[in-house]
Amino acid sequence: MPVWGGDCEAMRLLGLEGEYLSFLLDMEVELGLLRHVLGCDVCLVTIKEGISGDGKRALGAIGVLFDDAIGVNVMELGDLVERRMNQRIEQLERLKEDAGLELEDLRRNLEPLIHQDRG
Repeated sequence: MPVWGGDCEAMRLLGLEGEYLSFLLDMEVELGLLRHVLGCDVCLVTIKEGISGDGKRALGAIGVLFDDAIGVNVMELGDLVERRMNQRIEQLERLKEDAGLELEDLRRNLEPLIHQDRG
């Protein structure tokens, strides 16, 4: 949902709230997928095969974590996959925490405007 471009501050903040919620949901989904992959032998094998072959594009969004993994030794591949995924999980958790704090702040600013409209 695009952020409101009108003069109403409450409407603009409500649109922004939706953007934050969507962003948080996207991060939660990605975190769930990454955590699953780390615990799933089938997914790990698929990723390792994709990285060592020409299948990085077939891995979709997860493949971008390994764009620079050209010429990686097969023995090192498992460590690389786990390390990159854990790095991404840590990054997403920090982003999620920061976005959650921003959302709380936005809601504090929004609350008086909503109550003002009802008054």
